[in-house]
Amino acid sequence: MPEFQIKKGKIIFEAGSMVSSLAYIEQGKVRMALPGCEVILTDGDVIGISDITHQVHSCSYITLEDTVVETFACKNTAEFGKLLADSGIAQMMLSGFSKQLLALMNTYVLRCYNAQTLYTSIFKLYEDYTLLCKENGTLPKELAGISSLEKLLLDHMISSWKHQYYKDLCQKIEAGFGADFEKYSSFYMGLIYNGCDDFEALLTNCSDIDDYMQETANVLMNDAGNDLFGLYCSLLPIIAKNKKDNTSALSALDTIHKQVKKIGNLEKDVITKRISDLNEELAHLKTLASQIEDSSELIAANEDIQDSLSKLLDYAEYEDSERLPIQRLFSTYASLTDRGGTDDATSKIRKAITDVFYKLYSTVFFKAVADMNVPTIVKMFLNFGYMDETIAGAENALYLYSLAENLGGDHTNKVYTAADWLTLIYQGDKNPRRNEFDLDYPAYITDQARSGLISQEEAERLQGSRRDMVLFEINNLFRLGNRVTYGRVTTFCPVFSDHNISKPLPDCLCTPKRLTEELNKIIDVDFGAFCRPVIYSNTELGIHREYLQIEIRPDFILMPNVGIRGSMWQEIEGRDKQTPSTFLLPVFLQENFETVLTRLVGEFRWEMCKRIQGSTWNDVTDHSLTSDYFDYCQFYKKNNELTPEAKEKLATQLRKYKSNYKECFLMDYAAWILFEAKGSPRLNKFARSIMFQYCTFSKPIRDKLLQNPMYEPIVIKRNMRHAKEIKRLDQLIFKLQRDGEVPEEITALREFMER
Repeated sequence: MPEFQIKKGKIIFEAGSMVSSLAYIEQGKVRMALPGCEVILTDGDVIGISDITHQVHSCSYITLEDTVVETFACKNTAEFGKLLADSGIAQMMLSGFSKQLLALMNTYVLRCYNAQTLYTSIFKLYEDYTLLCKENGTLPKELAGISSLEKLLLDHMISSWKHQYYKDLCQKIEAGFGADFEKYSSFYMGLIYNGCDDFEALLTNCSDIDDYMQETANVLMNDAGNDLFGLYCSLLPIIAKNKKDNTSALSALDTIHKQVKKIGNLEKDVITKRISDLNEELAHLKTLASQIEDSSELIAANEDIQDSLSKLLDYAEYEDSERLPIQRLFSTYASLTDRGGTDDATSKIRKAITDVFYKLYSTVFFKAVADMNVPTIVKMFLNFGYMDETIAGAENALYLYSLAENLGGDHTNKVYTAADWLTLIYQGDKNPRRNEFDLDYPAYITDQARSGLISQEEAERLQGSRRDMVLFEINNLFRLGNRVTYGRVTTFCPVFSDHNISKPLPDCLCTPKRLTEELNKIIDVDFGAFCRPVIYSNTELGIHREYLQIEIRPDFILMPNVGIRGSMWQEIEGRDKQTPSTFLLPVFLQENFETVLTRLVGEFRWEMCKRIQGSTWNDVTDHSLTSDYFDYCQFYKKNNELTPEAKEKLATQLRKYKSNYKECFLMDYAAWILFEAKGSPRLNKFARSIMFQYCTFSKPIRDKLLQNPMYEPIVIKRNMRHAKEIKRLDQLIFKLQRDGEVPEEITALREFMER
């Protein structure tokens, strides 16, 4: 048989190539590059024997050093059988193969153990995180993805007895075959053929385990930041504020870092960035610690902040009989070791404080709206929910005080603080939003009169009362919206409390400027997000039916709390489809700003489509965003355009969201805006086509993605269809220009089509 000397780093056989020969290693070292692992072959091993029954190399074989091999022509099992007729070659083949198989079996067993350890470790780390939260008087956040986390489950498990079986086989071979080898040659050939099947199953399982490890490790750390590493990082400022030992948190962060590096589920630069951010935060906390020590002295020096609750009660002109129980209640709340506790006693205190808060808020607002010189402490109350320096924390109270005079709404960009919004209603510039029963203010008053709860005369008076409109807004949107944007409805309390803070306040402050900039980033990607179709006709100019696209941006109301969620309160005002939607955000948003806002825009797209489509919103014969996506989710098992992997991934997604198609869409929309727009694929081919049709990227992004083979077909298809529409519109404009007049609406439509 011919001998060859192969240089280091060369590929002997490449994965996917047809088997044409086998190679016996006389001297050297070769790496079997397997999915998720590797096996090292050395002197006496046979390269390619594990692929003989399938006739295709399942992996690549790469030399790790200069290697000498002897080759045997072998294209199929028939030729392999002839080789095994030589007992010397047969014994060599069997010896080399059994060692390879045992090495892969050992790797498989170890990876199964690592997968189980990873699963257990994640839950242990999350349990430790919740305990640390409790020790530091804060509520644990929900870990994204942990509810859908499952133990490793392989389609074709390898029987546990086979591991010992191949160990015994190797020992038997090493001890010698005996004089009767040729007599039982068929038996030994059968061992190799059966072993090839086991080898293939092991490879498949190792690949599946690798996928499982990669996906599961994303709960530890991912590029979006909604992970266990982020939860522990968010605890560090709270631990520092409580002047407690952060060793446990830092140890957990170190464990997560090491596990992610070992598993390799993230690119190196992502991990480096997260660790760099952690080190910056630790340095910041060290600096802040010295500043906090001086906070109490600064509070003492600032008379406006001293005894804040009393000053608010003075402003509201509360009598002693009212204020004393309130002061005792707040004193009890401030002394709680866990203000987010779920026990009955703590829940009753929070409920009592909530009732006090909204009653006081109404009283203070109506006085402040007529006051030309509103005290700073009142502005802190109206816009941040601040009431007490002890509950807020000294350093937080000082920050809110410095912020209160400068933070206002931006009416041009339709961003309003809570006090701004209520003032506009009081002045008649805005109307109250619908309540939780989908009734606007006039409909609510009519319903009250119809039910006999108020008289007709009272109903007529209330219809024109701006004061009662404000009270309606406080008792509906304000109460419920404040709770929803806070994000943890069972432990909600509207008073600003330091136990809710997991990030430095300046980092999570939702200013009108920041909000507008982040919204513009999304619209730069999904340029039609807030566009509504409007039919335009002008029979005098021969224009019978043109669909204009009118952009109507939402009203944003900044709720006075430290929260983790955004909420789309309503997609339109009343029944008029040309009115703005209403979005609610906490004034201090503790979660990723970009992710929360993207989800809100996606929710608007879904609900607005349902509103426009009416009863046919899920009827696929009337194509729309919601109907096509509904059909995609409902009948994915019969969809021939989806690969088995895509179907399994969608099935997992549907299980996670309990077959809530809207939630599945919001997950895909976030991936569409945050990743797919950058050319980083996250969706399957079918979901991508739906998104591209109804949430089309802007022209600069389309042009860039045209160079990507994955996006090229859908971009070209869209461009061809769009070119026909532009040509038709240009012909209309040419005709109108010839006749002397082009309406502004048609010019605006032509500009929109260039986007």
